[in-house]
Amino acid sequence: MRSTKINGRDIPILPGEAIGVSFAPGSPYPGDEGNWSYWTLFKDYRGITGRWKGDDPGERFRRMEGDPVHADAWSFACVATTLRPATRKEVESWLDTHLIEAAYAGTFQQGSMSGKVVQTPDGYRLE
Repeated sequence: MRSTKINGRDIPILPGEAIGVSFAPGSPYPGDEGNWSYWTLFKDYRGITGRWKGDDPGERFRRMEGDPVHADAWSFACVATTLRPATRKEVESWLDTHLIEAAYAGTFQQGSMSGKVVQTPDGYRLE
């Protein structure tokens, strides 16, 4: 099983197909365009979801260290026990809480399944 290091601890990465979302150029955040995979770091019944372009999804969570905006998330990352591909619901929730980025989301893929990212009155959905 693969693993990553977060705060000096070995965190196992559970196998599975990560959901990838493609973002169009134009976001106010430099480098936001392209394909991002979604990962959830968790312990017991709590988790935090982040997106990452590289091979080691643990890097996304390591980058939270020392960032005041992510102080609570970093505290959780320091005690989390496992990293796994995010579920559809977790990706949709991430999009619902990152509206600026979500406006540029176009398509998604998970293994052989693909579709569009759609904004509905109830939030973003992968359809």
